[in-house]
Amino acid sequence: MIIFQKNIIGNVMFYGGIFIIIAGVFMAYKDATYVYDNFGGMDEPLFDWRFFFNTLIIPTLIGTMLIGLSEVIKLLDKLLRNVKLLQIAPTKSGQTSIQTETTSTPEAQDNWTMNQKDEEKIYDLYSDKAILEIIASTKKGYCIVKTQDMQGPLNPSLKVVDVTGVAAREVHDPVKEQAILASYHA
Repeated sequence: MIIFQKNIIGNVMFYGGIFIIIAGVFMAYKDATYVYDNFGGMDEPLFDWRFFFNTLIIPTLIGTMLIGLSEVIKLLDKLLRNVKLLQIAPTKSGQTSIQTETTSTPEAQDNWTMNQKDEEKIYDLYSDKAILEIIASTKKGYCIVKTQDMQGPLNPSLKVVDVTGVAAREVHDPVKEQAILASYHA
């Protein structure tokens, strides 16, 4: 199993942008509040809204740009993670169909369609391995699966799987296995 590191830079930039906006509001409020001396002995506290908004513009822009940049970094990181996952295990497609040759065996058909349930059975069977490719064979109910160990070096192996039952199972009959694999290599 691949463990991904958290996106620390994106999070730091996001929270830094929020901090800059909040600190900018407090600083703009502090700077816009002043005491007016009316020379009558009564000091009057005043608040200048124009100065407040003019002072608030720069921290708001900088904070917003940091938050936006952090979101771009998070999206790029998510895209990179998806690409790495696609290299390990392909996505499940709705249906895969294959044109087969007409033979005299009753198991062969003109059009055999592998559905999503069949693929799910295969993914359940090889949950501990990376599935690189699933191919419907020329014989109905059988698939060729290219697998690889998750942690090992790149050394894929081909397996013949029977998906006609409730659960998928590997075919260990050498004659049937070689016949199906021969159609794959042809």
